[in-house]
Amino acid sequence: MRWRVGMELNHTEAIKQAVMAGLGVAFVSVHAVRGEVASRRLAAVRLRGLRIRRHFHAIHSEARTLSAGARAFVAMLVEQAEVSPGRARAAP
Repeated sequence: MRWRVGMELNHTEAIKQAVMAGLGVAFVSVHAVRGEVASRRLAAVRLRGLRIRRHFHAIHSEARTLSAGARAFVAMLVEQAEVSPGRARAAP
């Protein structure tokens, strides 16, 4: 089997539209295509044994002070990242 990479899109909606237009296949979150799969506009294929890791970033404006709740949320994210092997650590 031969694989070709033809394009790279950064917006989930653009990716879904490209796939629905027949331009190929894509890896997206199952949560992002729930409606399209339910309405049969897209088909989800479960790939056993394939683990895809994604990187997420928590950002905030340095000009604003985080609330106590927001600080607790960030602390929880950092704690979870540190206990999960291979996860990123919080930037200083």
